[in-house]
Amino acid sequence: MKKNTLILLGCLTSCFSVLQGSQLIRAAVYSKLETIQVLITSSTTINFQDEAGCSALMMAVIMHRPANILQAFIDAHADVNLQDNHDMTALMYAACNGNDSNIQALIATPSIDLNLQDRNGDTALMLAIQNLNMPAALILIAAGADIYLQNNAGDCPARLLMKEDKSKTKTIARGVF
Repeated sequence: MKKNTLILLGCLTSCFSVLQGSQLIRAAVYSKLETIQVLITSSTTINFQDEAGCSALMMAVIMHRPANILQAFIDAHADVNLQDNHDMTALMYAACNGNDSNIQALIATPSIDLNLQDRNGDTALMLAIQNLNMPAALILIAAGADIYLQNNAGDCPARLLMKEDKSKTKTIARGVF
């Protein structure tokens, strides 16, 4: 084969991979489990990221998709620690949006890093507290999230829990300290 033909084949393969990856994200958004399973088994890049850096796993969490959708990605070995363009992970999105069943599924994954930090240095625990998602905060603390890890502003979950005026947060703080 000529060099130009090889380059063209490489480009077509790359474009096909991008197309399949974007289809996987679309399937996650619309909760199409059968489509997800077909794409996963057809060698689609499970960790494909869109222009914002979101993967299909992240989109499933962001869109509050059912546990079986999320589990399909976890079972296919999607990278649960993959970070988007803002260094957010699926766990961080779950902590922000209050989807405790997604948090449970993600932390059950052996490779999960509970203490990854986003662009601001916030962890999933910090984001749960900032969004007053106290059930998520408790789940993350029980799973071993670091309550003393500081973000870029010098705050840590322990400090946030102690200074919050919200009654829910004070109840959590009393249970942690």
